[in-house]
Amino acid sequence: MKQFVLLLLLVICSCTTGERDLKGNWIEVLPPDTPYVQGVCIKDNGIAESLGMETLKYHGWEKHGNKLILNGESIGNGQTILFADTFDIISLKNDTLVLKDRDRIATYARCNGDVMKKSPSRKPYEGFEWKEISGAGLKLMAQSNDDIRLLVDPLLPGVVMVRNGDVAPHALIRIFQLKNKRIDEVIDKLSSSADWDKSQTCRFEETASGRSGVRRYVMLPDGDYAEMIDSLKKHEPVPSTCNGWGTGNSGMRYFEIYDNAPDKAVFMEIGQDAPLFDENSIELCDTDTDSTSMDLLYTMEGELRIGHEVRAFTPSGSDREFWIVDKTGQLLEKYDKITKGQKNGKPVKATLRLEYNGKWDDGFAAEYDGTYLIREVVELKAE
Repeated sequence: MKQFVLLLLLVICSCTTGERDLKGNWIEVLPPDTPYVQGVCIKDNGIAESLGMETLKYHGWEKHGNKLILNGESIGNGQTILFADTFDIISLKNDTLVLKDRDRIATYARCNGDVMKKSPSRKPYEGFEWKEISGAGLKLMAQSNDDIRLLVDPLLPGVVMVRNGDVAPHALIRIFQLKNKRIDEVIDKLSSSADWDKSQTCRFEETASGRSGVRRYVMLPDGDYAEMIDSLKKHEPVPSTCNGWGTGNSGMRYFEIYDNAPDKAVFMEIGQDAPLFDENSIELCDTDTDSTSMDLLYTMEGELRIGHEVRAFTPSGSDREFWIVDKTGQLLEKYDKITKGQKNGKPVKATLRLEYNGKWDDGFAAEYDGTYLIREVVELKAE
């Protein structure tokens, strides 16, 4: 079956029979059980883009005789290094390209369309697994294990990482509304916040995205601020610019606008290591949202009671009562301080950020309508 799937991929990709030029999406033929795809997109005017390789970014290409030269930057280990790789073109026949790099020979199949939706674009980290998450108009592939996972946060809106023991979620992806469908509106929104340093003047520049129907932009220093940053880089590393939203020499930060949703800009930050989300899988689309989705981070107000055998939370306006499990390590101390006791069962008003964990069938939790994991204790007040 796996061999059939591989052959089917090659058949699907073989859609430009007779073409001998290098332009197009070239996907490396990997073993059938490989859970990701990788390759290169070769475009007009010497432009090249990586496919499925976020830490290896191709920018350009040249062909000299039977040599293919790909240049770009390698991102990792706290630094960005420019490179140029030279490949021997062993053969280029119809939609199959065979390249040799030193002692390694690789075969590529030409594919038209958006090839990155087929599967996650890289292997999961050890102990993690890929899963699709969706909600609040967003859908993507994300990695998780028993301790760390990603959730869609309608409050941002965007995507956050939650980790057992952390007192609050960590934002990874954020969506900005563009009333006039202009990327510059993002700077207008950010610069209106109280903590924005207005001396850091910035501008947007479009760059290659590697995905059809997706425009990518990076925020860059502008004017006197740009001159200051250029001078500073000569003496020390500059991890980020533009109040943390712009490019530096550590990781990547960029904004994307999708053709199917031109009134939104998606910001994402990628550090030195590959992120827990597949940046090539992000889609803006219609999604259902309810109070019992395991993909969402909820912000709820309600009544909280903690006793010897009680961990009860009732959302405001609801008659349903949920068992709660604190993942922040802060709830009991804050509850006892407010109630002036020790798990005395007194009701308090609570604003919590919660992850739904389904209906538990054992222990005290089995008596409740479901279970929420507390990811942040926003506020507790005595009734």
